Amino acid sequence: PPPTLVAARFTEDGSIVPLPEQFEGPDFYGGFYVEDENHYWFRITSYVQDILREGVEDYGIDIFTDGGAYIPGRFILNGPEPPGPDDLKLRLEITYTDL
Repeated sequence: PPPTLVAARFTEDGSIVPLPEQFEGPDFYGGFYVEDENHYWFRITSYVQDILREGVEDYGIDIFTDGGAYIPGRFILNGPEPPGPDDLKLRLEITYTDL
């Protein structure tokens, strides 16, 4: 697996722009491959809050290989219904604090 993935959001015109969290730095934002747990994670708190609190329209998120323009390999995410075992399913896990 590639060492880092990037998540970016789509805009109304179909262009892709960085998530606000990316400007906080990689330790906050994430996207790194965690080998011993076989997963990636992203912190997208501001993105979700913009949708829920500010009414920002959600046009989706794209996930791609960081440095894909110069890293020749590609990475295939299995999605929610992989052809193999269930433990290969792509899933979204949301952790939140109720204030």
